[in-house]
Amino acid sequence: MIENLDIISSYHYYKEGSLSLWQWIKSFRNLEEGAWFSLKDPVPFLSMLLSLSTRMLKWLGKKAGIVKDDASRLKKAEMGGAQVQKGR
Repeated sequence: MIENLDIISSYHYYKEGSLSLWQWIKSFRNLEEGAWFSLKDPVPFLSMLLSLSTRMLKWLGKKAGIVKDDASRLKKAEMGGAQVQKGR
C-alpha cells in the first residue's frame, strides 16, 4: 500500500464501480504497515499532511471554479505563445 495514494486511487476505483467499500475495508486484513506517524519522527507525517492538504485544496478550488486546472493554463500559455510568435 502506498499510503498517500491509496485513498485517492480507492476513491476512483469506487467511483468507476470496480471497488466497493467492503472490498476496500477487507483489503486491510493482512496489512503489516498501517501507519506513518511516530512521535519520535513526525517529519514524514507532517510532509504527507502538507502534501495531501495541498492536493485537497487545489481539488476543492477547481470544483469551486477558483483555481483553473493545468490543462486550461497550458492551453492559455500555448495561445499566448502563438500570439507572441505572430508578432515577430
